[in-house]
Formats: sequence, structure tokens, C-alpha cells
Amino acid sequence: MHDKFSYNGKELFPEIAQGNEAAFRALFDEFIQPLSYFALQLCGNSQEAEDIACIAFQRVWERRQSFTSMQAIKSFLYTTTRNHCLNYLKHKKVMSAAEKAILSLAENEEWADSKLVHTELLAKIYAEIEALPERHREIVLMSFVQEMNTQEIADKLGRSPDHVRADKSRAIGLLRTSLAKKSLLETAFILFAALWKNYL
Repeated sequence: MHDKFSYNGKELFPEIAQGNEAAFRALFDEFIQPLSYFALQLCGNSQEAEDIACIAFQRVWERRQSFTSMQAIKSFLYTTTRNHCLNYLKHKKVMSAAEKAILSLAENEEWADSKLVHTELLAKIYAEIEALPERHREIVLMSFVQEMNTQEIADKLGRSPDHVRADKSRAIGLLRTSLAKKSLLETAFILFAALWKNYL
């Protein structure tokens, strides 16, 4: 398939059901990062999280003709990811106290649903993050996705903490402007709360 699709659930759903690989790629591009982040919150391993997210997409492709809506596909993606993360934690030979606590929480439907909602919001802001200048994008992803604090980011990049704070502040300002223009203020507020918790 040589057609290129931008993400639009209503338009993509019938194309995916018919086996259009370009349409499926648009779905993948839209949700792979937030789905990987969702998995990371549960399993605590970035590589494993990415693998689990990819497995979820593989399962969608295998069952593409059985879904009744795009919402059903999205729900399947998150449910499959959640279940694989739980299995990953349960089958680890050595599990830390923190991982046991996460496992207990993740088995609670209400907690898992709250994580899913937060991850849904991420899908709306990743495009804006990707549009940031490289140095700002790098710092935002370290802070927001990898949940590194300012000192950890400074150590990794070989910069001063003040330099990192300045770039982070600038990045937040740029994101606020772009999100406000697209009427995504609620999403922006959630983003800023997540970013600023690691500001110091």
C-alpha cells in the first residue's frame, strides 16, 4: 500500500478491517508511544514495555476483522498491554517490593482505568512534543516519559541543572502555546503537572 493516512478513527477503522497496512501504520504511529508509556508505568522496564506494546498491535492486526469500532480496537490495545504487563511481573523470578505493589494496584480495575485515561491524553500531546526543537524535545521526553529529575537529566546530558531548568521552562512555554491554540488546555494542565513535579 502506498497511500498515506493521518490518524482519523472513523476513516481508519474500515480500512484496517479490510487489511490496509498504511491505515494500520497510522494507528500504530498514533498510539505506540502512549501505549509504551502505559506499559512502562506497569512493568517498569522500558525495553519490555516497548515489546509488549508491539505485541498488542500484532494482536490487533491478527484480529482486525473481529472489531466493531475504533474504540473497540483502542480498548483491546490497552487491555492486552495491561494483561501482558501483569504476566511479565508475575513471571519474574525476583520481584521487588515496589513491583509487587504495582502488580497489586494494576490488578485493580479502577487504578488501571485511571492510567489508561492519562495515557489517552498523551496521544494528543506527543505530536506537539515531536515538533519541539531537538534540545527541548530531548529534555521533555526525559522528564515526562522517563520521569527523570533535573539533576539526572543534567548528569546524562553533561549540562548544568540551571541550563536544564531553562530549557525545560522554555519547552513548557512552547507546548502551552501550541496546545492552547488547539483547545487542549486541559491536556496541557495535566502535562505541566507531570513535568513540574520533576522540576527541582
